[in-house]
Amino acid sequence: MKIISILLSNALLTTSVFASTWSVDESNQRIDLLANEFSLFNINLPTAIKHQKYTKMASSPFVFFRGSAHLYYRDLAAKQLLNKSYFFHTNAKTWIQGDLHTENYGSFDNDQDRIIYDLNDFDESWVTSYLYDVWRASISIALIAKQNNFSDEYTESFIDAFSESYLDQLADFSDNNNEKD
Repeated sequence: MKIISILLSNALLTTSVFASTWSVDESNQRIDLLANEFSLFNINLPTAIKHQKYTKMASSPFVFFRGSAHLYYRDLAAKQLLNKSYFFHTNAKTWIQGDLHTENYGSFDNDQDRIIYDLNDFDESWVTSYLYDVWRASISIALIAKQNNFSDEYTESFIDAFSESYLDQLADFSDNNNEKD
């Protein structure tokens, strides 16, 4: 039961970085909601695997965030945050990675036998608003920065650099069929 308490603690810390739109009263309801979500989402996992997963997720808010993408999407839908964004447009859809965070990058060989560093996990990719990836990666960056004691100013600069680079890459790909190396 201690693991679940730590896990829920990390969930609340992650939520505070993600969206400060929850009130104190909602936090108590959120603990119940999270416990229910974990039970339902992991219902088919064997007990030992479930315990192992929860133990890992309890190690830090970032690791919790990595293991709870379903909550991220649930929260965005529940608060309708995406639709309220100034940058949201129903026609601004592209392939997204779907679970974009700082540990979904790595090196691998491309089809020309060159080693490249890029995104390396696409099992949750889908066509939708680019904002899902930008926000998820930004939250990931904020959690890692907080974990490593970076100031808010540095954290904001990390997120700005990532966001600008992401949008620049989208602009490079728009209106053409050329794939970049």
